[in-house]
Amino acid sequence: MNILRIQAADGYEGLTVLDPNLPLEVFYADGQSRRDEYNPIKVQLRRTDENGRPLLRGDYPDFYGCTPCFSAEAATRMKGLLEQFGELLPLQCDGGKYFWYNVTTVYDCINWDKSEVVRLRSGRIIYVTQYCFIPERIASPSIFLAKGNEKIRLLVTPDVVSTFQAAGLRGMDIEKLKTVG
Repeated sequence: MNILRIQAADGYEGLTVLDPNLPLEVFYADGQSRRDEYNPIKVQLRRTDENGRPLLRGDYPDFYGCTPCFSAEAATRMKGLLEQFGELLPLQCDGGKYFWYNVTTVYDCINWDKSEVVRLRSGRIIYVTQYCFIPERIASPSIFLAKGNEKIRLLVTPDVVSTFQAAGLRGMDIEKLKTVG
Protein backbone atom coordinates (compact mmCIF):
# COMPACT_ATOMS: atom_id res chain seq x y z
CA MET A 1 0.00 0.00 0.00
CA ASN A 2 1.30 3.44 -0.92
CA ILE A 3 1.17 5.99 1.88
CA LEU A 4 2.65 9.42 1.39
CA ARG A 5 3.90 12.16 3.69
CA ILE A 6 3.38 15.81 2.83
CA GLN A 7 5.75 18.51 4.04
CA ALA A 8 6.48 22.09 3.10
CA ALA A 9 8.82 22.33 0.10
CA ASP A 10 12.09 24.23 0.26
CA GLY A 11 12.16 27.64 -1.39
CA TYR A 12 8.62 28.63 -0.40
CA GLU A 13 7.37 31.15 2.15
CA GLY A 14 6.90 30.06 5.72
CA LEU A 15 5.23 31.21 8.91
CA THR A 16 6.89 32.01 12.23
CA VAL A 17 5.04 32.01 15.55
CA LEU A 18 5.45 35.44 17.16
CA ASP A 19 5.03 34.37 20.79
CA PRO A 20 8.41 32.92 21.90
CA ASN A 21 6.72 31.44 24.98
CA LEU A 22 4.14 29.44 23.05
CA PRO A 23 4.87 25.80 23.90
CA LEU A 24 5.47 23.42 21.02
CA GLU A 25 2.91 21.08 22.64
CA VAL A 26 0.15 23.36 21.33
CA PHE A 27 0.77 21.83 17.90
CA TYR A 28 1.27 18.20 18.94
CA ALA A 29 -0.87 16.00 16.77
CA ASP A 30 -3.03 13.69 18.84
CA GLY A 31 -6.23 13.48 16.81
CA GLN A 32 -8.19 15.64 19.25
CA SER A 33 -10.30 18.60 18.18
CA ARG A 34 -8.93 21.98 19.21
CA ARG A 35 -11.83 24.08 17.84
CA ASP A 36 -13.62 24.78 21.16
CA GLU A 37 -10.57 26.03 23.08
CA TYR A 38 -8.69 27.55 20.17
CA ASN A 39 -7.64 31.21 20.01
CA PRO A 40 -5.95 32.28 16.77
CA ILE A 41 -2.17 32.21 17.05
CA LYS A 42 -0.20 35.25 15.84
CA VAL A 43 2.29 34.41 13.11
CA GLN A 44 4.54 36.34 10.74
CA LEU A 45 5.02 35.52 7.08
CA ARG A 46 8.66 34.76 6.15
CA ARG A 47 9.14 36.13 2.64
CA THR A 48 12.92 35.68 2.41
CA ASP A 49 15.34 32.91 3.32
CA GLU A 50 18.19 33.25 5.81
CA ASN A 51 20.35 34.84 3.04
CA GLY A 52 17.75 37.46 2.14
CA ARG A 53 16.65 35.76 -1.10
CA PRO A 54 12.92 36.00 -1.86
CA LEU A 55 10.85 32.87 -1.31
CA LEU A 56 8.05 31.71 -3.58
CA ARG A 57 4.43 32.06 -2.47
CA GLY A 58 2.85 28.68 -1.86
CA ASP A 59 -0.27 27.04 -0.50
CA TYR A 60 1.47 24.91 2.14
CA PRO A 61 3.94 27.12 4.03
CA ASP A 62 6.59 25.80 6.37
CA PHE A 63 5.14 26.20 9.86
CA TYR A 64 6.45 25.21 13.29
CA GLY A 65 8.29 22.05 12.35
CA CYS A 66 6.07 19.82 10.29
CA THR A 67 2.76 21.30 11.44
CA PRO A 68 0.34 21.32 8.48
CA CYS A 69 -0.78 24.74 7.33
CA PHE A 70 -2.70 25.93 4.27
CA SER A 71 -3.17 29.27 2.57
CA ALA A 72 -6.71 30.67 2.53
CA GLU A 73 -6.92 29.93 -1.20
CA ALA A 74 -5.96 26.28 -0.69
CA ALA A 75 -8.26 25.94 2.32
CA THR A 76 -11.16 27.28 0.26
CA ARG A 77 -10.46 24.96 -2.70
CA MET A 78 -9.86 21.89 -0.53
CA LYS A 79 -12.26 22.60 2.36
CA GLY A 80 -14.63 19.70 1.63
CA LEU A 81 -11.80 17.16 1.60
CA LEU A 82 -9.81 18.67 4.48
CA GLU A 83 -12.77 18.95 6.85
CA GLN A 84 -13.55 15.24 6.45
CA PHE A 85 -10.30 14.43 8.27
CA GLY A 86 -9.52 17.45 10.44
CA GLU A 87 -10.21 21.08 11.16
CA LEU A 88 -8.97 24.33 9.66
CA LEU A 89 -8.06 26.74 12.46
CA PRO A 90 -7.32 30.37 11.51
CA LEU A 91 -3.94 31.91 12.20
CA GLN A 92 -3.54 35.66 12.75
CA CYS A 93 -1.12 36.99 10.12
CA ASP A 94 -0.59 40.45 8.61
CA GLY A 95 0.96 38.92 5.47
CA GLY A 96 -2.06 36.91 4.36
CA LYS A 97 -4.72 34.51 5.56
CA TYR A 98 -3.56 31.07 6.70
CA PHE A 99 -5.01 28.08 8.53
CA TRP A 100 -3.38 25.52 10.79
CA TYR A 101 -4.71 22.10 9.78
CA ASN A 102 -5.35 19.98 12.86
CA VAL A 103 -5.71 16.37 11.73
CA THR A 104 -8.38 14.57 13.79
CA THR A 105 -8.39 11.22 11.98
CA VAL A 106 -6.18 8.59 13.64
CA TYR A 107 -5.83 5.02 12.39
CA ASP A 108 -4.23 2.15 14.28
CA CYS A 109 -2.70 1.05 10.99
CA ILE A 110 0.97 0.19 11.55
CA ASN A 111 2.22 -3.29 12.33
CA TRP A 112 5.07 -2.32 14.63
CA ASP A 113 6.46 -5.88 14.84
CA LYS A 114 7.11 -5.91 11.09
CA SER A 115 8.12 -2.24 10.71
CA GLU A 116 11.81 -1.31 10.89
CA VAL A 117 12.36 1.23 13.66
CA VAL A 118 15.14 2.91 15.62
CA ARG A 119 14.42 3.02 19.36
CA LEU A 120 15.88 4.64 22.43
CA ARG A 121 16.93 2.38 25.29
CA SER A 122 13.57 3.18 26.88
CA GLY A 123 11.87 1.53 23.89
CA ARG A 124 10.48 4.80 22.55
CA ILE A 125 10.56 4.97 18.77
CA ILE A 126 12.61 7.87 17.45
CA TYR A 127 12.67 7.00 13.75
CA VAL A 128 10.93 4.62 11.37
CA THR A 129 13.06 3.44 8.44
CA GLN A 130 10.36 1.24 6.89
CA TYR A 131 6.67 0.98 7.68
CA CYS A 132 4.42 -2.03 7.57
CA PHE A 133 0.93 -0.59 7.10
CA ILE A 134 -2.26 -2.60 7.62
CA PRO A 135 -4.20 -1.57 4.49
CA GLU A 136 -7.65 -2.67 5.66
CA ARG A 137 -7.44 -0.13 8.50
CA ILE A 138 -6.93 2.85 6.18
CA ALA A 139 -9.87 4.35 4.31
CA SER A 140 -9.29 5.86 0.90
CA PRO A 141 -9.20 8.76 0.32
CA SER A 142 -7.71 9.68 3.65
CA ILE A 143 -5.65 12.29 5.50
CA PHE A 144 -4.60 10.84 8.82
CA LEU A 145 -2.24 10.29 11.71
CA ALA A 146 -0.89 6.83 12.45
CA LYS A 147 -1.37 5.73 16.06
CA GLY A 148 2.01 5.43 17.75
CA ASN A 149 3.69 7.65 15.17
CA GLU A 150 1.80 10.92 15.41
CA LYS A 151 4.92 13.06 14.90
CA ILE A 152 4.66 12.52 11.17
CA ARG A 153 1.86 14.98 10.88
CA LEU A 154 0.25 14.49 7.53
CA LEU A 155 -0.08 11.06 6.01
CA VAL A 156 -2.25 10.69 2.95
CA THR A 157 -3.40 8.16 0.41
CA PRO A 158 -2.41 8.65 -3.25
CA ASP A 159 -5.88 9.86 -4.26
CA VAL A 160 -5.54 12.81 -1.85
CA VAL A 161 -2.23 13.76 -3.48
CA SER A 162 -3.92 13.57 -6.89
CA THR A 163 -6.67 15.90 -5.63
CA PHE A 164 -4.10 18.39 -4.26
CA GLN A 165 -2.18 18.30 -7.55
CA ALA A 166 -5.34 18.69 -9.65
CA ALA A 167 -6.21 21.77 -7.55
CA GLY A 168 -2.80 23.25 -8.40
CA LEU A 169 -1.54 23.50 -4.81
CA ARG A 170 2.04 24.80 -4.66
CA GLY A 171 4.80 24.39 -2.11
CA MET A 172 4.26 20.76 -1.11
CA ASP A 173 6.99 18.15 -0.93
CA ILE A 174 5.41 14.72 -1.35
CA GLU A 175 7.36 11.69 -0.16
CA LYS A 176 6.35 8.07 -0.57
CA LEU A 177 7.11 6.30 2.69
CA LYS A 178 9.33 3.22 2.54
CA THR A 179 7.31 0.14 3.34
CA VAL A 180 7.85 -3.56 4.05
CA GLY A 181 5.41 -6.44 3.99
